[in-house]
Amino acid sequence: MASETIVDIYCHIFPDKFFQEMNRIAPRLGNIGARLRGVKKLFDLDERFREMDKFGDYREIISLPNPPIEDLAGGKVGLDLARIGNDAMAELCARHRERFPTFVAALSMTDVEGSVAEARRAVKELGAGGVQIFTNLAGRPLDDPAFEPIFATMAELDRPIWLHPARTAAMPDYPAEQKSRFEMWWCFGWPYDTSVAMVRMVFAGLLDRYPKLAVVTHHLGGMIPARAPASRLPARLLRRHRAVRRRRPRAALRARVLRQRARGVRDRYAAGPDRADDRRRQAARHRRERPAQDFRRQRRAAPAREVFLIGEARR
Repeated sequence: MASETIVDIYCHIFPDKFFQEMNRIAPRLGNIGARLRGVKKLFDLDERFREMDKFGDYREIISLPNPPIEDLAGGKVGLDLARIGNDAMAELCARHRERFPTFVAALSMTDVEGSVAEARRAVKELGAGGVQIFTNLAGRPLDDPAFEPIFATMAELDRPIWLHPARTAAMPDYPAEQKSRFEMWWCFGWPYDTSVAMVRMVFAGLLDRYPKLAVVTHHLGGMIPARAPASRLPARLLRRHRAVRRRRPRAALRARVLRQRARGVRDRYAAGPDRADDRRRQAARHRRERPAQDFRRQRRAAPAREVFLIGEARR
């Protein structure tokens, strides 16, 4: 690919075959269904291609959008729906290779054993670039031991896991309310869901057991990139958590958060983790070169800085 190629690594699409089967299984999708039907580019390839052409050599790695298959159906029905979606996306990639270099396979994690088999089929037979899972699976957390086989499988296959938030308006902002209001469930709820899922994966030791596992998070990594530098909470939690080896917070939160809308896939996608390693090495060298009194001064200033941040938040 040319250096000016733009590869969007997190682009949703609704193949016609999948959408028809989804509507047959769950004819009343509620709020999310109404939203999806209003986004024509999810269905209309001609309109989608017209928009893509405005950006020159622009390509998309396609995946299914909300809702999670686990919320629609379980067991064999859910797994069959995932297979239909994967076959349809693979067909789109084969027909429009210059538009869609690869796709992200769907799973139905209510059947973990079946999802492992489907992940292998999608990667080895259909050419999927990875799989997509959601921040909760029918209400259960990703770090539930029952789901570990899919992480082990993707580490073995050396393919990333795309992580998508699953929060809906049915999750209220306050216990006294029946649902979330003013779009808070996705505006702030989705970054929160993503952050909680990723940190729980770290504390559960998944990234220690599978150090080569790569995770692509939606929406620029949720809250972690913005909050990690200012918060000392992860360090205190890590010291108390016996299941995780002691380490600096940034090293513990080493999930490979890859930006969507990546420009130059070889630069951002493949070299992203290396750049993070370079920054850590530079920081370590800087610490060795700085006088000891600077560190003492920094430690004394830290509480005041935290008080200031808390005070600003309260305002």
